[in-house]
Amino acid sequence: MQILPNLYNKLINASGCLIDPWIQYLAQFTTAPPNIKDVDVDASPSSYVAQEPGTIHIIGGTVSAIALIRGLITLDVTGSRLIPVGIMDTVRVTYTVVPTIKFIPAYGYHTDN
Repeated sequence: MQILPNLYNKLINASGCLIDPWIQYLAQFTTAPPNIKDVDVDASPSSYVAQEPGTIHIIGGTVSAIALIRGLITLDVTGSRLIPVGIMDTVRVTYTVVPTIKFIPAYGYHTDN
């Protein structure tokens, strides 16, 4: 996701046209989102750290615990199969049979290319 431009940057030029970096920032909301990404599942417990806003989708396997970690706070989200995440959120999945995990990006700009 593109970060919000400095609020002291001009929005338009002398001709009344929108200028960079605002064009780039606003374009991410009008383009198709990137494809859904497969998440590599390591040995249990497996963790995924989001590099951009989106949703984690977990299906299949035998999952015993799912935790959403944001900073120093850990939430038990066991039973949830769609988990909204922000930048640097971690989703930790504990399992005995490997589940399929996918990341669904929220915006049209991919930060982890």
